[in-house]
Amino acid sequence: MPKTINNFSLYKIEDKIRNSVFQFFPSKKLPSKYPITTPFTFTFIGSDLVLCFDKNNQWNPLGGHMEIGENYKDTLIRESNEEAGVAIIRSSIKTIGYILNTNLKSNVPSKYPNVNILPITVSFVSKVDQNWTPLETKTRGIFRRSQALSLMKKRNDNNQMYEILQEVYRFIDEKKHQTSFNYFPNKKLPNVPVTQVFTFCKDNTNKFCIVRDHDESFFSLPGGGCELGETPEECINRELDEEAQISCKNMKLLGSIVVKLTYNNKVVSKFQQLRYLADLNIQKEFIPQKDRFEVIERQFVPLSELKSKVMILQNPNGELIIDQINSLL
Repeated sequence: MPKTINNFSLYKIEDKIRNSVFQFFPSKKLPSKYPITTPFTFTFIGSDLVLCFDKNNQWNPLGGHMEIGENYKDTLIRESNEEAGVAIIRSSIKTIGYILNTNLKSNVPSKYPNVNILPITVSFVSKVDQNWTPLETKTRGIFRRSQALSLMKKRNDNNQMYEILQEVYRFIDEKKHQTSFNYFPNKKLPNVPVTQVFTFCKDNTNKFCIVRDHDESFFSLPGGGCELGETPEECINRELDEEAQISCKNMKLLGSIVVKLTYNNKVVSKFQQLRYLADLNIQKEFIPQKDRFEVIERQFVPLSELKSKVMILQNPNGELIIDQINSLL
């Protein structure tokens, strides 16, 4: 048995039935002498992490118990669909370690071997089921790094999943995926997850709404990350209200920026960010940081000033979109 003391915290469960110790070991390979019972995957859409909320009111990585005839990757694919309504790419599943589970009450009957392992993996999502209905879990969510780490910190497992997630991000950072951005005018690609939506919302003088976060000197378009199962239109309405206290009408899809992550010349993830053109409908009094943490300034500027003020437009794709909007005005 591997040593039970390393740099990762032990998690213990002790009750009338069990006296179990869980210890994480980073490794690219799983030890062959211990049976696998319950694999988990930290699965990403772009840089954002998908988690599920269970009936014990905790956020978890996706995964669960293996069924007869499955290998652990089969289990992860099935459980990811059941627990969060996402399809993960089999070839993207990479093992970063395992949790060694040791039952110290060897005389107590258990459906699991007294020593077994829980593989910890990283993967990427290829598709999101918009009509997913929670059965095993309460809900699902997609989170930025700081949010995900904060949720893992709140778990009652002696920081075990929090420390494992830190290891996951170290793995992701070390991979140094190459990223490409390609703009497809007037298109939304089918079966490719939508991660972000940004809106060029113009008033009746053709000035466009832009917003600035509290810790940034540059502006952005109102918009942001889509929640899982949220339509682009729902995302637009929510983000416009949260960030800029406006609503829009006459939404028109400008196009999709398709983002590909590659490693060793292989595409490991593909997702899209949508851009919309819309007319201002309702403009309310601006409330700094109504979104609870970010936006402190709202402006309306002409199209000619957008590129100099909005960082996400300062690239070839941004120039294409500005030219496209100019032709529509």
